[in-house]
Amino acid sequence: MLGVGVAAYLYRRRERQWLRERLDIETKLRRIVVPVLERRAGALGIPVSARGKNADGPVSLTMTLASAIRSAEESVELPFGDTVEVARSDLDEETPAAGVEKTQ
Repeated sequence: MLGVGVAAYLYRRRERQWLRERLDIETKLRRIVVPVLERRAGALGIPVSARGKNADGPVSLTMTLASAIRSAEESVELPFGDTVEVARSDLDEETPAAGVEKTQ
């Protein structure tokens, strides 16, 4: 009987410690990470509706903000495929055909 009581006490103690650690992480996310992500999202012009809801909790909000920022940054990057094609076509015009020697 004593062993069961000790096990229950240790379990509750560990659970309280885990809850304190989770609360600490959520508080740090809300105070430090979320404001930085909000400013970045505002700078990228991400609409408020796409930024997530504060009521969902700091972890969910952080994930939503981060994925919205990533999507916005990826869409802003320019594709370089057309640049490569232009460079290739310029090279094709300037280089002689295979088997034909260039005259000077």
